[in-house]
Amino acid sequence: MGRTSVITITMIVFLVLGNMAVVVLVGAHAVPPGAIPKYLAHQGWWLLFVPAIWALFANVAARVNRGLLTLAVAHGIGIGIVAVLVLLYGIAVFT
Repeated sequence: MGRTSVITITMIVFLVLGNMAVVVLVGAHAVPPGAIPKYLAHQGWWLLFVPAIWALFANVAARVNRGLLTLAVAHGIGIGIVAVLVLLYGIAVFT
């Protein structure tokens, strides 16, 4: 399995597990009103498009392989997206 697949699967796993945790917390009324977790619980599932769009970008970058459209840049962007997702859901779950 290539790096692109691993990064895409990691994005999907963090999104699904993070969204499940946030939905449980909101359902248990364990978050303050007006907080980020409530927003993510109701609107977070559309973030599942992010891994699909990134995988498409990575595949195009692998084919073009010039300038900013290289696989190394695509992998760096993918790892950055994973870090942002971990921070976003980490803040939502642990605050």
